[in-house]
Amino acid sequence: MNHPACTNRTRWLSLALLVCCAGSVFAGTYGKIVGKVVDKRTGEALPLVNVILEGTTIGGSTDLEGRITIISVPPGTYSARASLIGYATQVVTKVVVRADLTTNIQFEMTESAVTLGMEVIVVAERPMINKDETSKTSIISAETFSDLPLTSFQQVIALQAGFVTDASGEMHARGGRSNELVYLVDGVVTRDPMSGGMGTQLDKYAIQELQVLTGGFSAEYGQALSGVVNIVTKEGGSKYSGRIEFESNRLNPSPYHKANALANDYMGVDANGVHKPRVDDKGLLILDIPSAYQKQTLDGTPALFPDVNYLGQLSFVLSGPVPLVPDLKFFATARMENALSTLPWGYNKERETNAKLTYALGNWKFSLADRRFWRAYKLYSHIWKYLPEGYPSREEQTSRDNFTINYFPSTETYYTLNAVYNYRHFRLYTPGRYAIFSNDGLLLESNYVKNSGNQFSQGGDLGDYTENRLGTFIAKLDVTHQLNQYNLLKVGTEVTSYDIKRLDYQQPWNGGFWAYDNFHRSPWEVAAYVQDKLEFSSFLVNVGIRLDYVDVRDKRWVDVTTPGGYKDEVTKLWVVTNEIDTKPFLQVSPRLGIAFPITEATVFYSSYGHFFQRADYTEMYTLRDPSVNAALVGNPGIEPQRTVAFEFGVKQQLSDNYSIDIGAYFKDITNLVGSTYHALFPYAYTIYDNSNYGKVNGIDLTLHKRMSNYFSGSVTYTYSVARGNESDPSEGYLDYRGSTAVLRPKRVFYLDFDRRHVVSGLLNISLPEKFGPELFGIYPFENINTNFVIQIASGLPYTPNTLEDGDQLVVEKNSGRKGGTSQIDMRLERIVKISDVRLSAFLRITNLFDTINPQYVWTATGDPWDGGPITQNTPDRQRNPGNIDVRRSIQVGVRIDL
Repeated sequence: MNHPACTNRTRWLSLALLVCCAGSVFAGTYGKIVGKVVDKRTGEALPLVNVILEGTTIGGSTDLEGRITIISVPPGTYSARASLIGYATQVVTKVVVRADLTTNIQFEMTESAVTLGMEVIVVAERPMINKDETSKTSIISAETFSDLPLTSFQQVIALQAGFVTDASGEMHARGGRSNELVYLVDGVVTRDPMSGGMGTQLDKYAIQELQVLTGGFSAEYGQALSGVVNIVTKEGGSKYSGRIEFESNRLNPSPYHKANALANDYMGVDANGVHKPRVDDKGLLILDIPSAYQKQTLDGTPALFPDVNYLGQLSFVLSGPVPLVPDLKFFATARMENALSTLPWGYNKERETNAKLTYALGNWKFSLADRRFWRAYKLYSHIWKYLPEGYPSREEQTSRDNFTINYFPSTETYYTLNAVYNYRHFRLYTPGRYAIFSNDGLLLESNYVKNSGNQFSQGGDLGDYTENRLGTFIAKLDVTHQLNQYNLLKVGTEVTSYDIKRLDYQQPWNGGFWAYDNFHRSPWEVAAYVQDKLEFSSFLVNVGIRLDYVDVRDKRWVDVTTPGGYKDEVTKLWVVTNEIDTKPFLQVSPRLGIAFPITEATVFYSSYGHFFQRADYTEMYTLRDPSVNAALVGNPGIEPQRTVAFEFGVKQQLSDNYSIDIGAYFKDITNLVGSTYHALFPYAYTIYDNSNYGKVNGIDLTLHKRMSNYFSGSVTYTYSVARGNESDPSEGYLDYRGSTAVLRPKRVFYLDFDRRHVVSGLLNISLPEKFGPELFGIYPFENINTNFVIQIASGLPYTPNTLEDGDQLVVEKNSGRKGGTSQIDMRLERIVKISDVRLSAFLRITNLFDTINPQYVWTATGDPWDGGPITQNTPDRQRNPGNIDVRRSIQVGVRIDL
């Protein structure tokens, strides 16, 4: 299909947006410091005091009223130095700066006739609550990632208030679908244009700070309906530092890695324990006897460089100045992992590198970041338990190149020019099977074989082949300016262009194929916004407006009930005719957030916003052939998905070390992507449309305790009610198509990811040097850190289904509830310090008590391993280990910090 040319209207609109909005904020990359310097004895303001952050070139001088404002401070912890002739120098230490937030510091300087070498050291008091947050925000620092018994930053996000996980482990923010969460790395969106989400992994040791916004996020954030994850990566410092860490694979044996695990009652054993065929209650031999179970090994898995045959994870971190090049600094990580699934078979192999160069030259700063990620993996499928070679493997490669130029003409203004290229290559295939394609993607030859078997597959393969090649280029130009003492203005624009290639075959048996998809599209998007942050002593306002413009650059049917084309009986391919250009979409989204600091310890906040997100391009471009049996057809004419959200909350500092944040919210969701069945002779197909909608309301609570008396921690509670007509865009296709389809209801139900109650807790216990009793000059309990993660959640809904007298009993969708879940993870670490080197050994246990947590259940019983008394499935087929969440896993590791 030829791509429609960009219209003059599109060109002029894009140019207007770029000219009118001279920049887009490098979202959430910098924080702000404001402060005041006074004479300690008289209380009078001191002008022209030089304030600088030690170890950096960031700083400035106070104005005539003794005020200092610095808006371009990277997140981190600093020491701020104030100096003035005739006064003793004062240093305020432990000044914590957060992205997008304001940190207040105060200097009280003392007159001194002799100032040389005199310094007054003051430790900054870190506030328990941030007064300038106008919506629900969670902030996780780099130190948190090092100590938690979790392996990825996504697991840390899932612990925050407002998040629930579904049966497949996907995260949902405040009742939204899993693809309604947008990720930004160093201020620029990283997203899989086909399926949404981040589409890749990121080394947790490369992260400096992570912010999670689930409330009314401001106008600088777009293409998200439910939440924003803002990641700021680390930069090299003026001193060399490094880390080497190795963590083993699972040490304890998996309960599913036994020969014919869970199958003894099906296969039957004789007196000597030898497996034998089993007969049914009529004495007939059960013919569907699977072959012997084979344990997975690394042998024969795809090779990734370096191709080392070990189990476990090895990580390297190194940063510091580049030799012989003044002011050039680097930060780099490398990670290698080989792991075997705890399920009967499956593997995961990953390689990752991250590198960042930063160079400061006067008021300019240049940054070049490069990331590479490779992964080869195979997921477990129970029906293929005894024939894993017939189930597809997956491979993916992602990269990200980010070049940034920052210009800081003053402490009140900075500019950013940013260019980013993201690439993702994904392939799903069956090893040992092949498909030969022509240059235009047509299938010329295939040796895929249809599987056979009843309870378990005993021959053939699944027969799916998918290959995606996705390129994304993003250009951003931004300006941020502190207009005066009260107004911080952000104005911006960005342009995104995509190059999307997809080739997909499903079950290409000899004599034809069931489904074929091959397309190449190049959509593009433009966004612009204006955001003003007004900060007064009695209230704070975030107000802004955002414009999103999307051109899918494709043709569409005149009407979804009028297919634009016909089936060529010679080539067996769909021939496109009578289609029209898809008009670009333009969405205007106002945003408003207000915070009221009632006292130093109490802040009320409220936000209101209209949020927009285009459909994933898979739902626009996929399978445009309605003649295929049971076709699910893409629709470029899908309109933007919209959410209107309101939030109100209060943050309260309870004491010096405790604070609480309670928020309530309501979301009205419209134009969600769904799918509708059409039976129009001679075609019967389902097409993506905007037929889904929903409503969500809930309460978030976070109780936080900072480190004191050797422990710190937090507890989050999420209460949410998520209702909608359908949980997934393909639900209309799966449940309501064909001649046996029931009437599609037009009312809301509990969504598949409606977890009513979720409680998560973090407990960190840190014992200092020389703690506890001494034994022969040794303190056995010193430098021990213990970290716990506790997760408790009510069950997910499911639709009960049973048979009575041979007739199916129809019940309301999602009217049943699975069992609740609970899990405790632990990490225990012992640290030994030798000069500037820190050595540590650690033990990590996932699911400490080996709790059986159901994820999927048989609809007749609500049980994960029991299909009911009248099921025709064998016990082995019923007892799918994939229906249970992760079992206990014990791992050990060592770490060296330099």
